[in-house]
Amino acid sequence: MIRLIGTRGEGSDKVRKLKKLVNLGFWLSACILAGALQAQAQTNNTTANLDISLEIAAGCSIGFGSGTAGDAGTVNFGSFINLDSDQSAEIDLSVRCSRGSNISYNIGLSEGKNATDGTYKTRSLAATVNGTTRLISYNIYKDSAHTQYWGPAGSSDVLGPMSYPDADIDTHTVYLLVPAKAGEALYPGVYTDTVVATVTWE
Repeated sequence: MIRLIGTRGEGSDKVRKLKKLVNLGFWLSACILAGALQAQAQTNNTTANLDISLEIAAGCSIGFGSGTAGDAGTVNFGSFINLDSDQSAEIDLSVRCSRGSNISYNIGLSEGKNATDGTYKTRSLAATVNGTTRLISYNIYKDSAHTQYWGPAGSSDVLGPMSYPDADIDTHTVYLLVPAKAGEALYPGVYTDTVVATVTWE
């Protein structure tokens, strides 16, 4: 403790001023010390960054029905004793591409597993009857009149090229036809085929 002794009058005024200065000095010192202690307390931590990302690539997905991520489709023509008339069916094929990338795409449909000459123009449904493979011809078309074959990727009969529209999904109809086999006795069985849809883009 500092004790200041002075005389009355002008000396007393000087003493009072000096006391104020001393008190102010103590107060400032206390503030500085408190600030230093607070700063020291605030530095008792450390940090690390977490970087988060997700990429949307330019491209397309494809699926049957309303799905567009590899969803498989099913077409069942029904059950018949004979095929005296044409049997037709259709299914939607949907494409979804990334936006803002000016994508142009084609859709191809493979020749299937049972094409008689290995090309998409001779697609067939097959059943094994008494150990023998039996075939029923059919085909897939781009139009409802069944005049435009729908071929595999790389062929001249793909669907496209088409520009992706300003929409979430671009939907196309796949037309299938089993031609009549009038007057022909057929072997009973479940006749099937599997066709792969492929979308290519640039």
